[in-house]
Amino acid sequence: MTATPPARTPPRFDVVMPLYNKCDYVEASIRSVLAQPRLNQLIVVDDGSTDGGADRVAALAQEDARVRLLRQPNAGVSVARNQGVLACTAEFVAFLDADDLYLPGFLDQMAALAERHPQAALLGAGFTRFTGDPAPVLAALNQPTEHDPGRLVPRFFSEWSRRNFTCTSSLCVRRQALLALGPLFPPGERLGEDQDVWFRLAERHPVAATARVLALYRVAIASSLTASTPLPGLLPCYQRLQTRLARADYPVQHRAGARLMLAVAYLNTARNLLRQGRRREAAALIFSRAATHKPTYWVRVALRLLLPTGWVT
Repeated sequence: MTATPPARTPPRFDVVMPLYNKCDYVEASIRSVLAQPRLNQLIVVDDGSTDGGADRVAALAQEDARVRLLRQPNAGVSVARNQGVLACTAEFVAFLDADDLYLPGFLDQMAALAERHPQAALLGAGFTRFTGDPAPVLAALNQPTEHDPGRLVPRFFSEWSRRNFTCTSSLCVRRQALLALGPLFPPGERLGEDQDVWFRLAERHPVAATARVLALYRVAIASSLTASTPLPGLLPCYQRLQTRLARADYPVQHRAGARLMLAVAYLNTARNLLRQGRRREAAALIFSRAATHKPTYWVRVALRLLLPTGWVT
């Protein structure tokens, strides 16, 4: 008689939430995590908040033992996330910013993806942006409630160059694969620090994703980095990707996609610099070899530089 294999333990998830001065939003974010049945623990890392948000988290931790509050002097979101990751114990680690929201079923869907695609180390869901009250966005969503088997994403970088099909607040990763990266989130960086990690994971491991929208990503908060900070130039996450891509051992299956994504990054950055009037810096990016791997977009951005303002939209 053939022995029946032991039943696999259903995956559990830790959620890491960096917190810095999001007192008005953090409780709703936490409650959206606590509503997920597969939650193991929520680790909130307060990065030296001054608005009382950490005290609100501490009060919620008294209500629910799954909430764990860690505190650190202000050192940035990367250091906060890294501290949270090192405190995790579950098989999977998910991330939620303290002003974003999970929708019901997020972790259940991540578990379904993990079970269908056990080779994947990065699992993602769709997300939608919102400002203010999330209720109108939720009311407008029209999507199935059942689990989506999702798909493997063999050309991660090619797809990412067209659109970010997931985001930090709508993905999770296998903890052991994350720790095996060595350096985690790069300290001291204010933009693109999360993408650096996702890029390195995608180079090493398969990625699986569902199109179901299962997270809400808040935008246009006054204190939001993405809302208030113009891009200073090509972000370090892309600079490091370019350095890795130049090595002989870079994964062959990702070379074309990584070049394409770098071209888009160069040209997006050049457009941003042109808006700031920094034409010399924009020209250096536009006329670099890396930018030419997206020819149609290259022509459009080059025309912005060469033709009078208003001629090119």
